Amino acid sequence: MALNFMLDDLNAQMRKAQEAQLAKEQAQEEQKQAQIRARQTQNENTSFNASNKQNSNNAPDNKAKSDELQQNNTPAKKIDFTTNTLEQIRENNDIKQALENLDKQELLNSEKEKLNKQYLKELEELEKKYNLSSNIQNLNNVLDSKTKSDELIQEEVDFIQKVDSPAKKIDFTAHTLEQTRKNPNIKEALEILDKQELLSDEKEKLNEQHKQNLENLDKKYNKNADTKEKPEQSEQNTLKDEATQNTLDEKYLQELEALNNIHKARLEKIENERLEHEMKFQKAIDNLSNADSAADILTNLKNLDKALSLIVNSAFDERNERALQREEKLNVAFKNGEVKEVITSFVKELHNKEKETKKGYQIMQKSKEFYVDLSKANEIQEKSPANKDNFNKIQTLYSDLHKKGNEELLKYFKNNYPKTYKQAQETLNLEKDKTQEKSSSQGLTR
Repeated sequence: MALNFMLDDLNAQMRKAQEAQLAKEQAQEEQKQAQIRARQTQNENTSFNASNKQNSNNAPDNKAKSDELQQNNTPAKKIDFTTNTLEQIRENNDIKQALENLDKQELLNSEKEKLNKQYLKELEELEKKYNLSSNIQNLNNVLDSKTKSDELIQEEVDFIQKVDSPAKKIDFTAHTLEQTRKNPNIKEALEILDKQELLSDEKEKLNEQHKQNLENLDKKYNKNADTKEKPEQSEQNTLKDEATQNTLDEKYLQELEALNNIHKARLEKIENERLEHEMKFQKAIDNLSNADSAADILTNLKNLDKALSLIVNSAFDERNERALQREEKLNVAFKNGEVKEVITSFVKELHNKEKETKKGYQIMQKSKEFYVDLSKANEIQEKSPANKDNFNKIQTLYSDLHKKGNEELLKYFKNNYPKTYKQAQETLNLEKDKTQEKSSSQGLTR
């Protein structure tokens, strides 16, 4: 109720501000039109005066001009001549009417311009007093934010309805993984990261294997054996032993050098492949550094976050915040010319989230298998409580769910198949109670 009141108040302020802004724009337009009309009037008067001057220049002869100059050679005569000329200008009724209309229009334009200036001044003072421009922007921001928030909430509602059963969750996750590589440029970049990851694993295995080979070589030549005092030997025997040891040392060094050379060559090959993939990855990033591909990446990240939330139950606010942060980061990157760097980080994040989602998808599938087996066993147990083999099956399935390393599987199963889990648990607890009662009864009998 309070939120609706606030929104109504904001909308009212918004309307007032917009009306004031519209009035301001209308006043400015009227002022502009008045200035145009004033210039037109001035041009008409100029043309009229020019016409009179031309007529004067076309006098019949020079003598008339000379007489006219002689008649107007004193200040008083000049005043009389000018007055007479002005009177003659308006003797023609049509000309008089036209000039009077122009006079009125000029006065009207002048008055209008004064009123507009006064209105604009008052409006500007009002705008400063109430900070209308800032408030309008703030109101727009608030309304835009609310609209976006409403859209996100509706999107989340649609998502919840779309995954309201374990089967739908599996379908959504499978579809999300399928869509992640639908864009060919995104697919290319992710495949390169796959290969780089394999090279990294291969390098780690080679290092481990080389370490093991060196240990085996040391054992072969007894390099780590403790030196113990040997019984006194003849000088001849001592020389033989030294010769033998020197031969063994030479063989050891030869084999050691061979192992190191082989290992070095393998590492160089991996490094060359890594550099080649890195160049291809940079080209793939260039192909992704555009608005459309960036939008696809953000959509994929958002959907993978949703799919992962089905496993780890992350909150909507957390996912929404991450999505908004990515959008802001991308907007800043486009402004600052750092698109490639941001796209690179997004693609690597996408690669990691895809792997996490695949792992989650496997948990979903495995959990479904447990559900099918355990629900069937529960049904048989209801019909045949004395079926020992079926009871053992329930016990085995329940035990497998609780094995070390199955913590995520167990959590997902309990959250998505609570009735099946609870029924199996009750069956086992009931049998346990029966066994304890039987033991107690036998103890009392004795």
